[in-house]
Amino acid sequence: MVVLKIAVFSIISISSILPFFTISVNAQVPATPLILDGTHKFSQDDNPVYASTAYDDSSWQTIVIPGSWQSQGIKPKRGIGWYRIHCVIPDAFRNIDPAILLGRIGDADEVFFNGLKIGGEGLISEQFVEASKIQRLYKIPLEHIRFDSDNVIAVRVMNTYLNGGIFDSGVRIGDHRDLLLETSKRYKETLIWEFCF
Repeated sequence: MVVLKIAVFSIISISSILPFFTISVNAQVPATPLILDGTHKFSQDDNPVYASTAYDDSSWQTIVIPGSWQSQGIKPKRGIGWYRIHCVIPDAFRNIDPAILLGRIGDADEVFFNGLKIGGEGLISEQFVEASKIQRLYKIPLEHIRFDSDNVIAVRVMNTYLNGGIFDSGVRIGDHRDLLLETSKRYKETLIWEFCF
């Protein structure tokens, strides 16, 4: 009889807390990263207006990410080009610390999200500084995201020798903590590759 009481108590206890447990688990499920690989807009010209969301890029040529400029027959005269990546960010991203992982870029970059500069590596100027081996990971201010609507990521890139462009696959928007782990993983893989080969 004692055993029966324990069994009944256990069943009641588990059934009473199960709904709360389920809710807790669901609340922890992260938003699926938004993959941005594919065909986007590109200009071989250089103008700061290209960072604006209001700018009309419908006449721009297309470019594939990932991929170097040279492999796609692109040779900007001044070594500077602009990407404009349009994307719709779902409402589920309100619950994360958003960031964008662009991976390696040849050679220097400035990145704008809906007109706001959110990052850059190297230096684009006459005193050019390259940063082709750095993984680009930039935070996106939550208040600048237009949820369930069009957002524009404008990437200004300068390349002076060898290959230019956005090189790595898996360009994505997601939670900053998760993308930080992915960045660390990529650095480790690069070190292993360079050490072995």
